[in-house]
Amino acid sequence: MMSNRRPPSRRHLWPWVLLACGLNGLALPAMAQVSRILPDQRPSDERLPPPPLNDLAPPAVVPILPPFPIPEDAEADGSSPDQQVEVHKIEISGNTVVPSEVLQAIAQPYEGRRLSHTDLQKLRDRLTLAYIERGYATSGATIPSQRTKNGVLQVRIIEGKLDDIRVEVDGRFRPGYFRWRIAHSQQGVLNVPRLQEQLQLFQQDPQIETIQARLEATATRGVSRLLLSVREAPFYSLGADFDNYRSPAIGSFGGTANAGLKNLIGVGDAFWARFTGSEGLRQVEARFEVPFTVWDTRFGVRYQYSEGDVVDGLFESLGIESEATSVGFTLSQPLYRSLRSNIGVRLHADWRVAQSFLFDGAIGLPTRYDEDGKSQEFVLRLGFDASYRTRSQSLQIRSLLSYGIDALGATINSGSVPDGRFFSWLGQFQWAIRLPWLDAQILNRFDVQLSPDPLLPLEQYAIGGRYTVRGYRENTLVRDEGLNASVELRIPVFEQLEPPVLIELAPFAELGRSWNNNRGDGALETTDPETIASVGVGVRVHLPHQIYGELYWGHRLKEIEDLGDSDLQDDGIAFRLGIAWP
Repeated sequence: MMSNRRPPSRRHLWPWVLLACGLNGLALPAMAQVSRILPDQRPSDERLPPPPLNDLAPPAVVPILPPFPIPEDAEADGSSPDQQVEVHKIEISGNTVVPSEVLQAIAQPYEGRRLSHTDLQKLRDRLTLAYIERGYATSGATIPSQRTKNGVLQVRIIEGKLDDIRVEVDGRFRPGYFRWRIAHSQQGVLNVPRLQEQLQLFQQDPQIETIQARLEATATRGVSRLLLSVREAPFYSLGADFDNYRSPAIGSFGGTANAGLKNLIGVGDAFWARFTGSEGLRQVEARFEVPFTVWDTRFGVRYQYSEGDVVDGLFESLGIESEATSVGFTLSQPLYRSLRSNIGVRLHADWRVAQSFLFDGAIGLPTRYDEDGKSQEFVLRLGFDASYRTRSQSLQIRSLLSYGIDALGATINSGSVPDGRFFSWLGQFQWAIRLPWLDAQILNRFDVQLSPDPLLPLEQYAIGGRYTVRGYRENTLVRDEGLNASVELRIPVFEQLEPPVLIELAPFAELGRSWNNNRGDGALETTDPETIASVGVGVRVHLPHQIYGELYWGHRLKEIEDLGDSDLQDDGIAFRLGIAWP
């Protein structure tokens, strides 16, 4: 939680703040720069995850059952195969999913003539085939023993049902998790391809290692039983990284440790926690997500707390510290799911507060939006996610509308001074393509944030660093609006299957542009757009036991002044080493 460090009055200390800045030759512009490099977590920091480029193809079809065998007509009257019947009209009953017009069109050539036993079998088989071709492999036609009356042939359709679902689980999943979802997807007539796809969607879940299924006939014709065997993936995951993906002001070199627990209550839930640390940063984050409907509606809660100290020698004498707390709730709902495509919506409610201090917490860092450097907001967000993948490409789109409201202590100011009342839109686009030569892949990214309002640092758009424009410091530009684009080519230079080793060469080109909205008279921040761009190359390595690493070098196409001590990022170098279990 945020510390309550505010004394009765600090206005008399402001001259000392200006003096401290003046001694460093920075004055007020430096204070504005410091406020941009503190470790605020912004919506744009949550990038789209890279697609699984080594496995763009959808998973193989899960075998369930062979095509439904056409049974001998148990209700036949046992008459001689040579016996014929006069048929003037054919009446079909019992069908609900295949239109009567389709079935009557199949039967029409058999009307108005004499039919042999073989003709009746062909008629029955063709009607059954109409169901099988539409995926209803357990449905079919039958001709009762009393075939005709006054020249009218009665044909009855028996539409298949799924009556019993038996689930065996090796793990923590509750059988009802699978039973309820399968039963929901198979309401009405049993459709085998749809059932297969549901099982394949289960198989795509990282919490499931393997799933096997068998469909059996019961004593009742048309009624089937599903036998399902599920083996759960390891319920835990661990990981650790070491990189230089932070602002040098708080120490660019640092590490991250994360742990996840799956299926704590057996319904597909997941818990995840992470700690990030560097010389000047201590950050903890925890999330929990649980599905609670057969439509896979999910509820999530997230907590994050950060403490940051500016360790850069240029600002160290000011004793600048920062704290930030964030609590969020999420409700997500898939709208469409298939093996290739996913579309979903998300609702978020976020409460966030951040404050910066001078002289090791003695006073708040004065800003235009608050004399104590505190910003607080309550934001409602609406998100939209879509993805599509084939054997040769993967496309991901994310849209996020954010609306800050005057609630739960949100910072409120007059005029054009930034506060907690705002509207913004964040769009993210990612397109990965497998090229037809050298087994190479190309990754295209484009992100943009637009807003008509001046924003608090908690909501501003950051450009510069590993995930935006490499070759520049992390968070080089932090403004109200911005965009960045990236193109990266990944070329395998060494690959083996056993043990799995992959080394890729990754040339790239990136561009970023950002600007501020009007903040009224006396604002330190310029509204003029600023653009940075770079080109470079990287090496990516994947080793056995989920050991991975990457090293990128970016060359700046536009020079920009870096405040503070020299850092490896100033030379355009970004790296990461990591390991994951299991």
